[in-house]
Amino acid sequence: MNAEALFAKPFDFSDQLASAFVPRPHIGATFNTRGDTSHAYVGLAWTFSLTERIFLEGALGGALNNGVAGPVTPVGRSAMGCHLGFREAASLGYRFTDAISLMATVEHISNAGACSDNRGLTNVGMRLGYSF
Repeated sequence: MNAEALFAKPFDFSDQLASAFVPRPHIGATFNTRGDTSHAYVGLAWTFSLTERIFLEGALGGALNNGVAGPVTPVGRSAMGCHLGFREAASLGYRFTDAISLMATVEHISNAGACSDNRGLTNVGMRLGYSF
């Protein structure tokens, strides 16, 4: 399960193309319902409209996970290496209305080789977005 707050752009340009490159801050968390690794994250997201209804979104930032970070990895768990890492995400979305959208999303967290182990974690799923 994932919950995320994606905030408004801090400023905009009159040029629509230039405005697409202004990032939006976000904060969120992905919860593993089986008790495996969950994580919280913050970062910046960029949204690019392909048509009036279809859009792409990319995000970069940092993540804090509760995965296995010590020298011994229990059976069935991934060795995350350390609790602090990086998060990248990408979505392909469809706007049903100005307020409601549906997105196919992939996210990946890892420590980028900064710690002894770097198994990383990748989640794929669907997200429902609501703008207010």
